[in-house]
Amino acid sequence: RWCRPARFLVVKASHDGVRLTTLDDHDEPGPDVTVHLIQDGDAIQVQVSAGTEQQVGEVATSEMSVLHGAGISLSVDAASAQLRIETATHTLPLTMRWLREGDGCLAAVEFVGPLAHNESLVGFGERFDAFDQRGRAPDIVVWEQYKNQGNRTYLPVPFFCSSRGYGCLIEGTAQVWYDLGRTIPDRWRCLIEAGCDNRVVLDLFAGTPLEILRTFTALTGRPELPPTWAFGPWMSSNEWNTQARVECEVARTLKYGIPATALVIEAWSDETTFYIWNGAQYTPHPGDWHPRLADFNFPADGPWPDPKGMIDRLHEAGIRLLLWQIPALKAIDEPHAQHDADIKHALENGFVIRNDDGTPYRNPAFWFNRALIPDFTNAAATNWWLAKRAYLLDELGVDGFKTDGGEHLQGRDIQAADGRCGHELVNAYPNLYVSAYYRFARARRGEALTFSRAGHTGAGAFPAHWAGDENSTWEAFRRSITAGLSAAMSGIIFWGWDLAGFSDDLPSAELYLRAAAMAAFCPIMQYHSEYTPSGAPSKDRTPWRVQEYTGDERVISLYRFFARVRMNLLPYIRREAAYAAAHGEPLLRPLLLDDPDDPRVWRVDDQYRFGRDLLVAPVLDEGVEHLQLYLPAGRW
Repeated sequence: RWCRPARFLVVKASHDGVRLTTLDDHDEPGPDVTVHLIQDGDAIQVQVSAGTEQQVGEVATSEMSVLHGAGISLSVDAASAQLRIETATHTLPLTMRWLREGDGCLAAVEFVGPLAHNESLVGFGERFDAFDQRGRAPDIVVWEQYKNQGNRTYLPVPFFCSSRGYGCLIEGTAQVWYDLGRTIPDRWRCLIEAGCDNRVVLDLFAGTPLEILRTFTALTGRPELPPTWAFGPWMSSNEWNTQARVECEVARTLKYGIPATALVIEAWSDETTFYIWNGAQYTPHPGDWHPRLADFNFPADGPWPDPKGMIDRLHEAGIRLLLWQIPALKAIDEPHAQHDADIKHALENGFVIRNDDGTPYRNPAFWFNRALIPDFTNAAATNWWLAKRAYLLDELGVDGFKTDGGEHLQGRDIQAADGRCGHELVNAYPNLYVSAYYRFARARRGEALTFSRAGHTGAGAFPAHWAGDENSTWEAFRRSITAGLSAAMSGIIFWGWDLAGFSDDLPSAELYLRAAAMAAFCPIMQYHSEYTPSGAPSKDRTPWRVQEYTGDERVISLYRFFARVRMNLLPYIRREAAYAAAHGEPLLRPLLLDDPDDPRVWRVDDQYRFGRDLLVAPVLDEGVEHLQLYLPAGRW
C-alpha cells in the first residue's frame, strides 16, 4: 500500500547530514531518510531506505534547517512532511510517499516537485522526441527501438536540469517512471523502484546548467580525451565485407582528395564468433582458447587475404580502424566447431546471464534472437571474452571497437553473477559491456576508442557514442539533432550520428549535403549505411555513391569541401575536446549552457555551439535557401 509521511523523527544529526525516520498517518514507522552533502557540498543526496528498528528520536520542529552547501541548502518542514530545497533563486518543496509490500519491504518511492509557468526540463538521456521534456513521460529503460525511436531510446539517463536553477539525478539503474506535468500540469512526479539493496537515492544540484552538468559528470564519470584521429571524418558501410572492397573505397576517397581519419568495418568476422576473420582457416580449439595471429591462415582467394597488411596500409594513409562487436553468443542451427566449443565453455563456467530459475537467458528480441548473453559482471567471464580479441589489438594493430548492441536484456526474471537482476541489470548492462571493452582496448593501445550506441548514467566516461539507426529522411535528421542535444545534457561528451541516415532509400543530394555540413560541426563526423543484399543496388552513403544515385554533380566536391573544413578545424576541435573532457562539458553545447537566463534558448533544438566559440545553425528542411537564426546576447 501507498503511505505518506505525517511527521519526521530526527534520529541523528551532524554538520553535514541528518537521519530521519518517517512516521505515517497511523504512527507506524516508515523508511529512513538520510540527507547529506556530496561533491564537496555542491549537491545534496537524499537516500530513502527500508527502516531499521525504530530508534528514539526527537520530533522535527515545524521547520528546521538541516544542510547548507555551496549554493544549495535543505530544510525539513515537519508540518507538511516536506523537504525544502533552497537555491540562490528558488525554493523547491519535495513531497514523498512510499510503496510498502505486504511483508513490509520497501518497493518504491515517489517524489513530487512543483513546475512553474514556462519551466523547462531537459536531459533524460538521448531523447529523440523533444529537447524540452516538459509535458511528457519519458521512458527510462534501455531499449532497442529500431528507427523511429519516439519515447524509447538506446541511452536513457534518469537525470534532468530545470530552467529554475536545479537538477536532479536518480542514482543506480533500477526502473524509474517520470511524469513531467503530463498528468498534473503544475508538478513533476518521479516514481523510483527500490533496488536490490532496498533503497532509493536522489541527488539534487543547484546553479547554472553548466555548474550542474559539471557536478553531475564529476559524480558519474568524465572521459579521457579521445585521440586526435577520432575527430576527423569517418568512413563506414555494412556492405564492405571484403578486403578488396575496403581497399577500393579507401582508394576512391584518396583519389577524390577527401580526407578520412577513421574507418569502421562491420562485416569483417565470420558473423558467429565475432573474433575470427571471415574465411580464415584454423584448427578449432577448446572453448578456453585465446587465439594468436599465427593460429590463422588467410587464403589468397578468401575475403580477407591479408588483414595485417591491410591495416598497416590504412595506418600509412592516416586512417585508423575500428571493428564491429556485439555482446552475444549467437544462436545458430548449423554446426560451428569453435563457436560450439565457446558456448560449451561459457555454460560450464557460468559466463552467461541466467534466468531466475538458473537456466541460461536467451535473447527474446528479433535481433540475435535466442543468443546467449555474456555476463560482464563476472570478471572471469569478461577476461575470457576479451582475451579472444586481444590479438586484434596486439598483433594486428586495430584501433578500437564499434561496440554495438547492449540492449539484448529484457524482463525482470534475469540475474547476473554479482546478484543484479531485473531492470537494474537491463539498464546497467550496456555500461558494463562498453566499459569492459574500453578499458581493455586502452590498456593495450593507448589511443584506442569505443563507439557505442546504448548506455545509461555515466556512459559518457567511455567515448564515443552515436545515435543509432535512422532512415535517410529530413525528419530523422531533425530527430537526430534533438537526440544529440539531449545526450549532451545527460553527460555524453562526445557524440555523433550516421549523417543523412543509414537505412532504406538513399538520401537526396540536398539532404546528404545539409547533413554533411552539420556533421562537419559535430563531435563525430561519419557516414554509414546498412547491409545491401547481394545483387541489389548499393546502399552505400559514400559521396561518390550518392552522386551516382542522385545524378547531382555537386555531391563529391561539396562533401570534400566540408571534410576539408573539418580537417582545418582539428586544432580547434582538439583544444575544445580537451576542455570538454576535463570539465565534464559536452563538445556539442546546447545554447542554454552559455545563456541560461534567456528563456528562449531552453526550447531551441535546431542550433547549438560546437565548442565554446562556434555557433551552428543547420538547415533542417528541404528546399530552404534562407534561414533565420537566433543570436543569444553578446557580440557575434
